[in-house]
Amino acid sequence: MICVLKTPFCSNKPIIINHLHPICSKKDFDKAVIIKKASSISHYLGYQTKTIQMKTKTTLTILGSIFLIQGLGFFIGAEYITKDAFKDFGELSRTALEVGTILHQAMASIFFGLGMLTIACRTISGKHAVNFLQGMIALNTTVLAVALYSSATTKAQAPIPVVVLFVVFLVLLFLSMRTENAQA
Repeated sequence: MICVLKTPFCSNKPIIINHLHPICSKKDFDKAVIIKKASSISHYLGYQTKTIQMKTKTTLTILGSIFLIQGLGFFIGAEYITKDAFKDFGELSRTALEVGTILHQAMASIFFGLGMLTIACRTISGKHAVNFLQGMIALNTTVLAVALYSSATTKAQAPIPVVVLFVVFLVLLFLSMRTENAQA
């Protein structure tokens, strides 16, 4: 077994060597032990380690609120969104505009319902929160992938702010899931 571990200049302190030896001599690397030992090393060296944490309740409140607002916006502006989304296709017929408006209103109800569900699930924690966050990550990844695919293969372009918003959602969800996993 080869163990390569970069240590700071002051690693010759006996207390540091005592903490490094168990890490390198262990044949079966156990992630929790390595992290614990590394944390104690940074403590003795005076290094501050900082982990970004995002509380699940905060993340779900932000996402739920945005989904509710998005649902209302999609419902109220369904006709305008349809005209704007397909402006590169030329003048839309009345039937095409009506179908597009109805579909955007249907999407509005999905976003509004998702917002209510997300707000209602703010108080969950532990394994249930991790499962819910994984589902939200899958949902947001799917929406983002379809938006990018559609933008790449058709004349209809996903608005850049929407793409950025879904990337921010994914970052928040991953941070929250990491926090939930660390607390479990």
